[in-house]
Amino acid sequence: MNATETIREIAFNTDMRNRDVVFSLEFSGFSRVRTLKCVMRLGYQDRDDGIFWALQKSICIQSSYTDEEIAERQRLRLEEPVRDGDIVRINGGLYKTRILGDYTDAAIFDPIAE
Repeated sequence: MNATETIREIAFNTDMRNRDVVFSLEFSGFSRVRTLKCVMRLGYQDRDDGIFWALQKSICIQSSYTDEEIAERQRLRLEEPVRDGDIVRINGGLYKTRILGDYTDAAIFDPIAE
């Protein structure tokens, strides 16, 4: 990582309804590139283990969408997705993205030394 690279900040928020904390993960699937909508969670193995991970948000087709849902979709289209190996900042610390795949637990963020 060079000095001019910007590090993506991923927000951690316990409110699952907050659409501002949703981010995209992108990875190579079996036949094509996959993009998943995710939110950050803390506590992978148990509540107090300190592991940050990405929880995949399920997609639901609806007959109509709220303004907030439309704004989220537009924001995610414009944002660069997080990819395997990307360095991200979470709560002030640096983490390396380890994508697990198209699972509920889509990625784990491993801490790295600054």
